[in-house]
Amino acid sequence: MAFSGNPRIVRKGNGAAELRKIPLGEAAGQTYKAGEFLYTVAGAATVCAADAVSIAGIAQKDATGTTGAEVWIEPIYPDDEVEIVCSTTVAGENVGVGYGLTVASNVWTLDLAETTADAAVIINPVYSVGGAYTTKAIVKFLPAVCQSQTGA
Repeated sequence: MAFSGNPRIVRKGNGAAELRKIPLGEAAGQTYKAGEFLYTVAGAATVCAADAVSIAGIAQKDATGTTGAEVWIEPIYPDDEVEIVCSTTVAGENVGVGYGLTVASNVWTLDLAETTADAAVIINPVYSVGGAYTTKAIVKFLPAVCQSQTGA
């Protein structure tokens, strides 16, 4: 099955052999879907807004709409490699450049036009079977964005 939706971690950093998932309580009024970026506010999981500058991880299940309900997220660390769909075709000159995030209809993309609110750096384009560039990339998130590093 080809990847076409929300971001997914394709390689955990530091040789982690298993997924690191942590439970949190759901913040009030949440409607996020599995696969969306979440951050924590006062210990409660909240969906990120576009141009997110603070990310705790990726939601593993849809929001329940119940304040305090258990939420499982897969935390994102700066050494994790994440596959993400980009706003346009990724080319070689995009490697090593930081970009911001955007969201539409609960689906996140790396916005190659957004270079002021950087969240992640492209480390590798994802090529098609024929070797052409695609609209997907492998990225690493900046340490300042990862709540796993900032303690926010």
